Amino acid sequence: MDYWARLKLTVHDDTAAFLEAADRTGGGRWLFSTKGNVPLWEAGFHDGDWLLFGSETHGLDQALRASHPGRVVRIPQGGDERCLNLSSAAAIGLYEALRRIKP
Repeated sequence: MDYWARLKLTVHDDTAAFLEAADRTGGGRWLFSTKGNVPLWEAGFHDGDWLLFGSETHGLDQALRASHPGRVVRIPQGGDERCLNLSSAAAIGLYEALRRIKP
């Protein structure tokens, strides 16, 4: 991976520690979930925002989703489909956010 040398990796002890660190950097949070109430096309992404994705098997914790009303994004998909693969969802979310904030 040619970008590895530029990567700044930070490991947090738990979700609370991560959220505290994210708060210090500024930017909004967008949580991605099949239980989201904001369609991807209506999310107001801005430069510096954080995009949070849960595990592929369990998604994001309900308490975390509840603590961010109006910021839980749902990627549209076919009516009979259960969910997207995590890497596909992350790629879709990141691409759409970058598309909106980059000129």
